[in-house]
Amino acid sequence: MATRDAPVWHTQTTEEASDFSALLAAHRLRVRKLADSRLYLPTIEPYMEGLNTWCVNCPGSLFIIPVADVAQHFLASLCFRVQNGSAIYDDVHQERIPGLERFRHLIDTEHPVRLTLAEQGTLHECVTELSIACYAGMLMLQAIELGGGMFTGVNRSFTYLQAHHLALEFYDRYFVDGAYLQTHAQHIAQWHPDIQ
Repeated sequence: MATRDAPVWHTQTTEEASDFSALLAAHRLRVRKLADSRLYLPTIEPYMEGLNTWCVNCPGSLFIIPVADVAQHFLASLCFRVQNGSAIYDDVHQERIPGLERFRHLIDTEHPVRLTLAEQGTLHECVTELSIACYAGMLMLQAIELGGGMFTGVNRSFTYLQAHHLALEFYDRYFVDGAYLQTHAQHIAQWHPDIQ
């Protein structure tokens, strides 16, 4: 779904009740299908942790790979630094960035900040954004009584979100009562009454 620089997709006044059908219809117009099949991920070690091979990216599941725009974050970081009077220098090569002196009325060119510090800050922002996105997804899964979880089981450098129906029969057979919530037990009846 293309969202960068997107206009408002649906407007309403504060007095109006939320029209979720109109909101969903407006969002559906922006969906782009990337392929006719799932992304191929080998379900064996070392490509995926063994405990995830049975449920990740398989039919009946939703596998979400959140993405952050590192370049956009870094440009925002540079803007923030300029607004606060900071310059940067290339500490990897121990070189000042040529041409910054002409902006000394805006930034402190005598005490610049390390470029690697700005880069590390940007990466921390992106990791935080992706983790928050996965956590928000977990909260949504709980609200609609689905199973799933945040994990790093495909590539330990990234956080993913996996959503799937719980195999209640498995939990009933191998776990004690209380291994899943009552909302999980009621999910199929609540959201998929035609499956009964």
